[in-house]
Amino acid sequence: MKKIISNILYILALLILIFYFILEFTPNFDMSEFGRVFILCGSVISLYFGGLLRSTKDNNKPMKYNLWIFFFLYLLLLITLTLFDNLWGRNGFNIVKWNKEIFDNYINNNFNIIPFKTIIAYIRSFDSLYSTSTVMFNLLGNVVCLMPLGLFLPLLFKKQNKWYIFLLTCILFTLSIELLQFITISGSCDIDDVILNVMGAMIIYFITRIKTVSNIIHNIFLLEHHKISIKELIIVIIITSMIIGSIITLIHYRERIFNRNLNKHLSKYNYSLEIIDDDQDCEETLELFYQDKLYNYYFNCPKSDKVYALINGEKYLVKDLLNNNKTDYIVSIEKFKEYGLTYTREPKYPYITFKVEIPEGFQSLNVVATSNDEEIVEIANGEEEIKGSDFIFTIFFIPKEIGETKVNIKALGNDKTIKEFNYQMKVGHNLYLDYEEIL
Repeated sequence: MKKIISNILYILALLILIFYFILEFTPNFDMSEFGRVFILCGSVISLYFGGLLRSTKDNNKPMKYNLWIFFFLYLLLLITLTLFDNLWGRNGFNIVKWNKEIFDNYINNNFNIIPFKTIIAYIRSFDSLYSTSTVMFNLLGNVVCLMPLGLFLPLLFKKQNKWYIFLLTCILFTLSIELLQFITISGSCDIDDVILNVMGAMIIYFITRIKTVSNIIHNIFLLEHHKISIKELIIVIIITSMIIGSIITLIHYRERIFNRNLNKHLSKYNYSLEIIDDDQDCEETLELFYQDKLYNYYFNCPKSDKVYALINGEKYLVKDLLNNNKTDYIVSIEKFKEYGLTYTREPKYPYITFKVEIPEGFQSLNVVATSNDEEIVEIANGEEEIKGSDFIFTIFFIPKEIGETKVNIKALGNDKTIKEFNYQMKVGHNLYLDYEEIL
């Protein structure tokens, strides 16, 4: 009877694993980290009790085999999260997509060889608008992810019971992960990840060196029969509960800080607003009241000292808020327009508006514009909008100094060039810009 139940549990464990792989490789389906752990834990539990029913007092080989399987499943989860998890920016094996632009972007944003730079940055970000998951997963997550090595390696390999061999193994192991992430442009390659990973593994290693803890582990995973007093067991349970409780408390405390900061931040955007303009129908000379990098904004007559924004009951001149905002509120010309501010907008520099039909199966496009010499002509993206199946975008050309240059503009979708434009630019005296399309 035991063997029958054991076989059923083994089959159940296998079916759960198959289900895991189906979900993992289903297109457009992203499992969360907890979802992966939950499914694999179901397989592990089935395997454990299947092995338990097959083991006897004199034969614990099924449990030893299980231990190897548990180790394999842990490695599977670790590789999945570090190389293939879309939720954390993992791209899988994308070596073939390497190019100078991608490589430079990775080095600038996802590569760090300065010890403690990232750790200190996240600690300083504890009281910030970074999400709790971002802060805690990058700090606590990196500590936890290699902790199972402190359990598995000493049980599976006798030499790993020597701390210096275990330390060297962990360093090489985590360096290999970081190297794979670098080669595949997946996630980040960061020396601080190595520090946190190894620290977590060593913490568990030394905890499992404690005699009582070691006895409990051997009794559970290898069905050995070490005597453990009730007092020792209670102490271990209390300490474990305190550690887990402290972590949960820290996460909840951090979430409270995040919610407080988020509410404070949103209050800068979400406020009652009323535009007070008693001279909307005046028709005289235009008055410049505000300008940004690309546009000049004009009232239809000199009235900038009479147009107000009433924010949460307080009255401010619109021109003061836009040009020299001394309040905590986040203001913009676009938001003022939504609430009734009328003005005339004129571009400051030459521009071209392009219309590209979005291919079937694409949600949107993005634009990449480059100049052979940015010291002659600077390129700035203007507005982008989608009308039906057309993607309409505006490119501004800001003349900087006399000379000639070529400009290349690409509309991209799914890393493919959908349409391409080329222009010859010539900047003359008084920074007058002349251009023509190169066909």
